[in-house]
Amino acid sequence: MSHFSDSIRGASTIRAYQHDLRFMRQNLELCGTTQKTVYWFWVAQGWVSMVQEVTGTLLLALIAGIIGYRASTGALSAGLAGLALSYAMSMPRDLMWLSRRLANLEVEFVSVERVLEYARLFPEDHGEAAACDGSTAAGSTPCAISAEDVRFRYSPEGPWVLSGLSLRVARGARTAFVGRTG
Repeated sequence: MSHFSDSIRGASTIRAYQHDLRFMRQNLELCGTTQKTVYWFWVAQGWVSMVQEVTGTLLLALIAGIIGYRASTGALSAGLAGLALSYAMSMPRDLMWLSRRLANLEVEFVSVERVLEYARLFPEDHGEAAACDGSTAAGSTPCAISAEDVRFRYSPEGPWVLSGLSLRVARGARTAFVGRTG
């Protein structure tokens, strides 16, 4: 969806460079990929629902058999057997509800896992930084961002994804870094 919304926002630029057909093809490909994913999600959802219904029905049949046997031997009164059957009728629905709630709980705990992961990270050394209050003396350098031989990797053992970058950005300049990961 971000490709579509970004394309809408940049439509005038896309048309100016005559890349509208390329963006339309790419958007259709992305929509197709999304639809395939959604389709298989609903196929899996239907399969899980069917398995849960069959399991619940088999469980209900087993419980009804046990209640019927106990009622026929006199170990269970007819009223109590009816009450037990009425409660047992909701078991398939309750099992489906329970499994969906557990799945949602697992999804919600992903955010907790992320917080714990960030809490375990070692603090990074920020080095020394000088504050810039905006006032510069005559002959001094105005505030700017400069970096020399910057190296970056996503994990301590991972490969360098950025190596040897040196730059100087003047105060007030607009700068963006764009790459595979955004």
